[in-house]
Amino acid sequence: MIAEDGQQAEQIFQQDVFDLALLDINLPDTDGVTLLGKLKAYEAATGMETPMVAFSAHVFSEEVEQYLNAGFAGFLPKPLVEHQLVDIISRLLAGEDRVHPIQVAHAAEVHTSEAHETANAIMQDARIEQREAEQQEEQATEDSEKTMVNDAAPQAEWPVLDEKVLGSDLSVLGEAMVNKMITLFIASSGDTLAKLLPAIDARQLAEVSNLAHTLKGAAGTMSDPVVSGVFGV
Repeated sequence: MIAEDGQQAEQIFQQDVFDLALLDINLPDTDGVTLLGKLKAYEAATGMETPMVAFSAHVFSEEVEQYLNAGFAGFLPKPLVEHQLVDIISRLLAGEDRVHPIQVAHAAEVHTSEAHETANAIMQDARIEQREAEQQEEQATEDSEKTMVNDAAPQAEWPVLDEKVLGSDLSVLGEAMVNKMITLFIASSGDTLAKLLPAIDARQLAEVSNLAHTLKGAAGTMSDPVVSGVFGV
């Protein structure tokens, strides 16, 4: 039989006889120690004696000792574990007046250790899940940025470099010299473009023509048909 609060527990206790009672230390309208005192007072008046076991999430040794000193015959930690519940019921119904505090404290400490291990495992799993979520978010952001760049970049309709001419340059000049030429082309083209854009904005047509011609010549030297075609002036 289950009571939802202390008041209902008192009513039930006065209406029936029980072999054993489990009292929650934390009740909606009272605490288990106070309820124990009321039930013990009723028993003293009627001559009954029912073993009463406290159960609570407060499992430190001094708290367990306090419950036992208040008159409880035993203690069980929350959440209730089946084999512990069966063990304490069996021992009390077999005639033991009280579960020894050391035994109860040991069970409580074991429960606390298990609870800490479980909590640590949960926290570790949470950290792993959080890190995985962060990595997924970073990857999604990176993919999105790549997509934006790809969408924004014009798609070349011709190869950037003429492979036939480039192959000829490599065979004649060698890889080292071609790499040096490419490096110089990138640097000089950057400088030329930096001058070209302001000239376009200022509508300096003569300067624009000269700079475009410079880019065309450099691109032609590097076998770049795209740039050479764009600046074919």
